[in-house]
Amino acid sequence: MTMTEKEKLLNGEFYNTRDSELMSMYKNARKLVNKFNTELIDNPNEILKILLGNIEEGVWIEKPFFCD
Repeated sequence: MTMTEKEKLLNGEFYNTRDSELMSMYKNARKLVNKFNTELIDNPNEILKILLGNIEEGVWIEKPFFCD
């Protein structure tokens, strides 16, 4: 069974950084980070939850925020 490039990445193995799935994830993350940093958003933690997977109660992240 062949692993996807994302599975390789998550397993700490060598992977192709230009894989179409990973590039799509990267581009989406860049759009969300840009939105977080440039727009006035009622609930910025919603964007951060998408990017980071979870935001605990009381967490505060200041702009500018960078991740990929």
